Amino acid sequence: AALVLIALQLARAQEKRHNLTTLTAGVADALAAAGGDVHRFWPFALRRFVTPFAGYYACDYWLGNEVERLGLPPPDGARIDATTDVAPFASVYVQAPFVPHFTSSVLPRLRAPVVLVTGSWELPQVERSNYTDALLASPKIAYWFSQNPVYPPSHKYRGFAYGIHHESVAAFARALLRPAPAGPRTRFALSHHTKHRMNGWMRERLPEGPKLPID
Repeated sequence: AALVLIALQLARAQEKRHNLTTLTAGVADALAAAGGDVHRFWPFALRRFVTPFAGYYACDYWLGNEVERLGLPPPDGARIDATTDVAPFASVYVQAPFVPHFTSSVLPRLRAPVVLVTGSWELPQVERSNYTDALLASPKIAYWFSQNPVYPPSHKYRGFAYGIHHESVAAFARALLRPAPAGPRTRFALSHHTKHRMNGWMRERLPEGPKLPID
């Protein structure tokens, strides 16, 4: 029943449409308070925009070293280790290099299933291994979202967006607040490029046909 509920919540989240007022609530005030400094904007933005660090701020628990090493705002969730008493169906973010430790030391001690999110700002990314196979097969993983996915989408696995570059999130927010231009839009912009490689099955799913011009 719990898995069905999670699936329904995911489907509703995908179908939910937000108007511009909802999307931009608080953004202008936070930008003004930051005074144009993207680092001062991070405490607001990293909790509301999808960036490479979204898992730290969206999940109940996290495991990684990027927060302290890169001087990011402290997440609201708790750092997880082998002794943490994790609530049933809580969300857990694991930075890619810590996946083996999570699988071998934390996963066996979980008392109930969790929703897992994996990713990393820097290489290495998550690679398929005995550790990832064990995660996917484990009944203690109710659902798994992963940047740079290494398995095809399934009933318990799907990709997770890499998001907006954290150093560009203030510029993105300003663009979000800018009035929409009149007339049809004929140009398309990408907010972030990455050197992380795409797996073979991911490339096979790229759409075919004419490509949009990129500003």
